[in-house]
Amino acid sequence: METKIVIDVREKDEFLAEHVPGSINIPLTDFASHGPAVLRQISDRPIVFLCRSGNRARLAVGSLSALGVRLAHEPEIFQGGIVRWKHEGRDVVKFNTEHMPILRQTHVAAGALVLVGVVLSLGVHPAGIWLSAFVGAGLMTAGLTGFCGMGLLLAKMPWNRKKDQENVQVIQTAQE
Repeated sequence: METKIVIDVREKDEFLAEHVPGSINIPLTDFASHGPAVLRQISDRPIVFLCRSGNRARLAVGSLSALGVRLAHEPEIFQGGIVRWKHEGRDVVKFNTEHMPILRQTHVAAGALVLVGVVLSLGVHPAGIWLSAFVGAGLMTAGLTGFCGMGLLLAKMPWNRKKDQENVQVIQTAQE
């Protein structure tokens, strides 16, 4: 039986933190622009799509026909994502990170800015609500286009720059 190729559609920082050995990272935010070229090269092989829990993998598979990608085998979605993969005791490549993934940093920053905008508008000046509106517009733009300016800005912060990748190792996550 032919070995399945694992396509991980999580964001690059999530992938670098931990991923399935030998998997290919095509972030969902870049899937429309990079996915078709990669998938056409391996279109004759069985492919499994994976993300954190299964939602982004389902979106990626759902977009294949719209992107003009034809696969020889029906694509599989690994339900439960890398969370289930690790729970089942399968191997992962893990990079020791000391900060939260950029996607979560973006959520925290956006939530904080919205909250500050509301507090400013209620306690200081009504114009403070525009901060919340600006962040909301940015989140909608990110959702509709895949471009997230805040995520790109956070990725350039010193705490998000990868030092060296000597700490990459394959670990067994089986529970003892």
